[in-house]
This record gives sequence, C-alpha cells and structure tokens, in this order.
Amino acid sequence: MARVRRTQETDTQESPRPAKRAKRASDVSKAKTSTKPKEKSPSPAHAENVEVLGNPRATMLYRKRWLSGKPSKEAQRQSIEERLRAGFFVHKGKLPRCYSCRKSNARMPEPSQQPDGTEKEDLLPCGHEYKESMLELFLARRGMFAGIPKKDRNEKRAEPLAVPLTLGKHRGHFMAMFEIFFGKFSIEKMLNIGNARVEGCKEAAVAEGYRGGPLGKAFQRLFLVSPS
Repeated sequence: MARVRRTQETDTQESPRPAKRAKRASDVSKAKTSTKPKEKSPSPAHAENVEVLGNPRATMLYRKRWLSGKPSKEAQRQSIEERLRAGFFVHKGKLPRCYSCRKSNARMPEPSQQPDGTEKEDLLPCGHEYKESMLELFLARRGMFAGIPKKDRNEKRAEPLAVPLTLGKHRGHFMAMFEIFFGKFSIEKMLNIGNARVEGCKEAAVAEGYRGGPLGKAFQRLFLVSPS
C-alpha cells in the first residue's frame, strides 16, 4: 500500500511538468518573434517632403515653398515650372540651392543670414534670385554647359564649357540677353507657355523700333510698326 501511495504521489507531482514545458515553448516562440528586426521608419533626412533647417524667422509661405522639401510628383505633372524648380532640390534633407552654388560647391549662408520671405524678390535659401536662377537652370538643362563641338571633325568628344565662377554676374548677362530678345523676363516666356516667347519677341521688336537708328528702322519694316 505504501508503494502504491508513493507512486500516486509521484504521479501527482510529475503531472504539472508538461504544462511548464508548454509555457517554456510559448516563451521561446515569443522570444523568437521579439528578436525580429523592427522596420525602420524613414529618417527625416531621407523623407520626400520634410522641413529642413533654415532661417528660424522664415514666414510660413517661404517655409512651404523652400523649406518643405521637393515639389511633389503631382505638382510637377501639373506645372512645368514646378518640374524645373525641382532641380534645385538635388540632395534630400538639404536646403535647395541654385545651379552655380551646387556646381562650385559654394558654402551656404548661416541660417540666420538666409532669406526669410520678407524680401522684395523671391530668393533661394542660398541667397540668389529665383528668376535668374531659374533662367540659369533652364539654360543648363538645355545644354548650355554641356559642351561645344570641336573644330576638328576627327574629334568625337565635345569640349566642356566650364560653369562660370562669377556666380551672379553671368546670370545678369543671361538675363540682359534674354530681355533684349524677348522683352521683360517672365517664367512663361522662358518656358514658352502659350507661345509667350513669340509675343515677347514682337514686344521687344516694337521697343527696338522706337529707339530709332538703322536697326530700329529694320524692326519697323519687319513688324510694320509706326512709332508715335
């Protein structure tokens, strides 16, 4: 009887063991699931649209335009100007800058010295005027600095045209030349939206005709302009 009682006692003591093993198995499965690498959320530096460091006094409109990341793909599809303006946003998480500043690796001004949106002209965070920078970027995209053909026909490669290191000076020359041919600068004329370049050329010709001289008379005959 004593032996039977001992076996019964041992049976009752060993019965909880499977439950403990089950708990251990569940703990191991939980540990395995917890050791899986968590998906990393994209850091602000790699986000498509995120506000980057700029002038702390910048207006909300300026922050939205220049400090909130590259224009969205939808905005670029709807506007050719936004598509070209996206060319200023080359490096994600960094402030946009003009073509010359990027190519010459110019140093960006300190945040407190950057434009804040209260200026008369629209300025990029690098401090250069938006219209002149857009004209420069447009000419660069059209191959202005890509290269000029060699005089020797045997040479297959094009001689690269160096980007001027004068920064704003050559942009002033581009702007002056543009306005000689097409009148007062506008983004619509530069991108020839609605055939605006042709109308601008006529306006410039009329203005040239009013100046007189042999060139002015030639413009008058061409466009049948009678100066008042």
